[in-house]
Amino acid sequence: MSGALLCSFLLLGLLFQVSSSLYSLKKASAQGRVLIWKISLDMIKERPLVGFGYGNFEHMYNLHQSVYFKNTSATAQEKQNAGYVKMAYNEFLQNTVEGGIPALVLFGGLLISLIMVNPSIITLTENTGPQSGNFIQNNTAIIAYSGIVAFTTMSLVNFTVQAIPAMALAVLYMAILALNERCHFRWKLNMPVKTTFAIVLITGGVFLGYNMVYRAMAHYRNKEAAQLLKLNRANEALEILLPLEPELNNSESYWRNLGNTYYTRKELIKAITAYNKAKLLSSNPELYSKAAFCYLLTSNYPEAEKNYKTAAFIEPRRLVHRVVLMKLYMKIHRFREAAAMAHQILALEPKNPSKKSDSYKQQAKEVISRLGAQVMDTNEIHKSTNKL
Repeated sequence: MSGALLCSFLLLGLLFQVSSSLYSLKKASAQGRVLIWKISLDMIKERPLVGFGYGNFEHMYNLHQSVYFKNTSATAQEKQNAGYVKMAYNEFLQNTVEGGIPALVLFGGLLISLIMVNPSIITLTENTGPQSGNFIQNNTAIIAYSGIVAFTTMSLVNFTVQAIPAMALAVLYMAILALNERCHFRWKLNMPVKTTFAIVLITGGVFLGYNMVYRAMAHYRNKEAAQLLKLNRANEALEILLPLEPELNNSESYWRNLGNTYYTRKELIKAITAYNKAKLLSSNPELYSKAAFCYLLTSNYPEAEKNYKTAAFIEPRRLVHRVVLMKLYMKIHRFREAAAMAHQILALEPKNPSKKSDSYKQQAKEVISRLGAQVMDTNEIHKSTNKL
């Protein structure tokens, strides 16, 4: 007993050391996830019972992150580690954000029931030799049970349900545990009921399969239109995209491609409409940036500023959004805000320094130099603005 206790302490010490080393190696990533979890908890407080809807985490989270950086005195570390987020890196939090507390109870209850109830199926019996069926069954159950424990542990710090291989393995492990011979629960159905049940399943499967194939073909055509657009064949791309709207009305990539097509054709109002529809389905900062540029070209400066700000708050460490905002403020003669944005650009450290980021910082220095130490000579600054 003392030996087992000593081994347990040694194992815990080893796990602590490994965890500390991994945290040091991935410190920025770990701190970024802490921010994601912090904002996710705030979202849960906002809608604890019904959530924001399944499949809406990416869309709603980034908008909340944008509001967080806009209205909260975020730390420099938080700004440095934040970025465009697609998942919560914690399945329990993500399920609660999307489906509320009932979803957390269902997801957590499923995993807990598998962990707490099924250890009884892996107890040894009298006949457990290597050649016995009990030996094979027992070891299969141990593997499945270990897999569920690993899946649950991973779900605390990473994405698992969204990772198809991990989720497929989890379903396989659940099936192994559920079909163990010690599970005495069986459905007893007569032949007519079985036949009806089979017909319903087959009919439903055929219907779902047809819809999936039909939608897959529509997505293929959407991708084909995107390729044509890259070849500057916008007219052909538009001919493909327009008939796809009924099928892909809820597809962000469809509306983004349609917006890009209209932009290439210089139909800016239609491009803005398409980008705005895409923004209802995704909070990708590129959509806000593209919509903002179209607003800028149509001289709708308030909407351009609003969209560029949202993109900048979603990705606080990306310089490009702030550079464009700085130029916009110079263009509309809001010089104090332009100077403030230039100082922000100089204060931020890009994730991956490059010649482009150096160029952005140089532009910020030039703006500060032109504006001077809070000297607002409108005529001189107006002349310098044309050079930006």
